[in-house]
This record gives sequence, C-alpha cells and structure tokens, in this order.
Amino acid sequence: MTVLRRRTGWSPLSNLLDLDKRLSQMFGEGFDDEESTVTAWSPRVDIYQEGDDIVFECEAPGVDKEDIEVGVENNRLTIQGERREEKEAGGEGRDYYRTERFYGSFQRSFVLPDGVDSGNISAQYNEGVLKVTLPKAAESKKQTIKVK
Repeated sequence: MTVLRRRTGWSPLSNLLDLDKRLSQMFGEGFDDEESTVTAWSPRVDIYQEGDDIVFECEAPGVDKEDIEVGVENNRLTIQGERREEKEAGGEGRDYYRTERFYGSFQRSFVLPDGVDSGNISAQYNEGVLKVTLPKAAESKKQTIKVK
C-alpha cells in the first residue's frame, strides 16, 4: 500500500492547530468560548516551474474572486484577500453548534527570483484555486550558443 503525504514546510500555526486537534480528541472539546478560537488563516501555496514560467497556486476555497488582490512591488509578489463568514453573508436564522473553517483576511508575500518579467504576470481563479503565472524575462531564458 502506497502512502501519499503532502509536502509542507514548517509552520508554527499549523503545528499548534494539529496539537490542539489531537488534544481535543484525547480530552474532549474543552471550553467553548470565542476568545479561545484561533481566527487567523493562511492559504496553502504551491510554487513550481512550468516551461519558462514560474507558477504560484494558492488554495482559497470560499473566497470570492472580487475579494482577491495580486500585486508586485519591489520584487515581491503579494497575494491578499478575504473569506467572509457565512453568518455575515446572509446566513440569518442559522444557529451554529460548531465552526471549524477559518474566515477573515489573509496575506502571503514571496520574494521573486531574478529574471521574472513582472510586467506580464497573469492570474486566474478557478474552483477555489488562484493560479498566478510569472513569465521569465527574455534575457533570463536559457540560450544555447553554437560553438564555431
């Protein structure tokens, strides 16, 4: 049987949330007050090279396309947005017993590698995944020189 594992970097928040989840499973749910709830969230991002492009894929399910902003400044890509809580977005008449999904604003920033054409960046949002494509500048693409 093959076990697939997701590669992730070290994240103190995800480690704390995992520890909290495991402790809750062992000892019960504990106190149910709003002050003890962790409200910050940060969507996961995969970064890879596809041909001559560098691609950032950001998981942002439940975020409206209009609530996402992508920008480049000082050689830094910034992805920011907000997932609005359904209670605020017309969820009248709902009495929640438990909410585990994260809501609110997020921001992720990445230093861009040298040779990126920041004037031709494109971004598409489809089925909860934001795909930001950064083409390499023409002068930074690999060239083969024929030896005479």
